[in-house]
Amino acid sequence: MPKTWKDTSVGFEATSHLSPSRPSSHKIGFRLAFDRATDLKLQLNPTSIDSYFLRGGVENNLVKTDLSTPDRDSNPDIPVSVIGSPGCLCEWKGSVYKLIWRDLLAYLCLYFAISLAYRFALADDQKRTFEKIRLYASQQSESIPMSFVLGFYVSLIVKRWWEQYRLLPWPDSLALFVSAAIPGSEERGRLMRRNIVRYAMLSYVITLQKVSFRVKKRFPTWQHVVDAGLMLESEKKIFDMMDEKSDMSKYWMPLIWATNIINRARKENLIASDHLVQTMLMELSDIRRRLGSLIGYDTVCVPLVYTQVVTLSVYMYFLSALMGRQFVEDEHSTTDYPDMYFPLFTVLQFFFYIGWLKVAEVLINPFGEDDDDIELNWLIDRHIKN
Repeated sequence: MPKTWKDTSVGFEATSHLSPSRPSSHKIGFRLAFDRATDLKLQLNPTSIDSYFLRGGVENNLVKTDLSTPDRDSNPDIPVSVIGSPGCLCEWKGSVYKLIWRDLLAYLCLYFAISLAYRFALADDQKRTFEKIRLYASQQSESIPMSFVLGFYVSLIVKRWWEQYRLLPWPDSLALFVSAAIPGSEERGRLMRRNIVRYAMLSYVITLQKVSFRVKKRFPTWQHVVDAGLMLESEKKIFDMMDEKSDMSKYWMPLIWATNIINRARKENLIASDHLVQTMLMELSDIRRRLGSLIGYDTVCVPLVYTQVVTLSVYMYFLSALMGRQFVEDEHSTTDYPDMYFPLFTVLQFFFYIGWLKVAEVLINPFGEDDDDIELNWLIDRHIKN
């Protein structure tokens, strides 16, 4: 016999075809999630659902949503007018100066320590030996193809970084399609429109929970998602049951629930044609593809051996430069170079190569906590606000 259960706190009444002779919590949890997407016959109580959504909405959420954030589709930290102008050279946050100043300071300390030891601590015969080592290091260090190694590595990292940004779905198109497909001001149609977009945003947040530490700190538990108004208590129970069975990401579940609402709206003639249904399903399918690709990028990283080769090449190059770029007191030298105490061009090389490497280290995780990482919390706020 079908078993009817009711959650009056959120206004859901459902008929489940679970057999009472199978009391396993894991099976019940899985069937609840599966039935919610396919077999459950849901009857929405508009008053209770709407009041619950408003109570848990962005106006009164416990995880504060900054709705006063300027509405612009770019990084809010640095004005677009500054990027690409001479003024960007004076920026500190997210700059190359902030990335390399500690490394440069440590490198110069080592360089001057070796220089002082050569000038004041070595005897004449020891200086001659030092000069031979310096000449050997200077000649051999140029055999390391720095530009070649770094160029391919940074190109790969920047490509992955940009592709991950472009994979981030924006709910604007879905909201436009839903608004056009389910028109009218009736309460039931309005709730269907709202819940379809809410489910898309819920999938978005669940995915970013997995790939971004910042979002994970903002929504550490399902209860925080409920408090933000993106999930109902009954849906939280289903996610808790599914988490007991598997720890894999459940980002796809809300999208299935959204398709269930679309199919119900078509059956009730709230959607005028099958073509509109197909358009919305295609948009939901595209969102699922994008979110799945983001999880794939998070799971399959750049091979560690590639990163090790590039990092070792750069650091070994500048380790040899500590000796090879020293200014020596060679009376038999045929060059007219002055005895410069500060290695200007070595510092410039350090600035370029180490800066290049640091850029790759920052961009390898576009959803981290560095200054130039993508502001996912700002995007979440923007989508909720709009």
